[in-house]
Amino acid sequence: MFDHVFVEDKKNKYIFEHTTNEMLTVFLDGVNCYIFAYGETGAGETFTMLGSEECPDVVSLTPIELYWRVDKLHSEGHSCDVAVAYLDVYDEVLRDLLCSSCPWPGRSRQPGQGPSLQ
Repeated sequence: MFDHVFVEDKKNKYIFEHTTNEMLTVFLDGVNCYIFAYGETGAGETFTMLGSEECPDVVSLTPIELYWRVDKLHSEGHSCDVAVAYLDVYDEVLRDLLCSSCPWPGRSRQPGQGPSLQ
């Protein structure tokens, strides 16, 4: 099941506004959220996630918006902790992109729930 499918003429900012930006509200309410970009090799998912100087990407735009919202919450007297993971799955290989020397997280399948990371 896909939440969104975008055609090639959509810019990264548009994709961010219609996916990740909307997710940040529920994320700050305590719900775990995931961004999953999938497509055939060369379809543009890496560019959408990593972009360029001229075309900001989802990975860059997300923390900017997130920490703007966290600052707003702090100014209203709220507290919150933010934890992130940045993983890459390519050719059935899982990599932690924030820590190249860390062991890869384990994978498991829960009956009726599909795969998960440990």
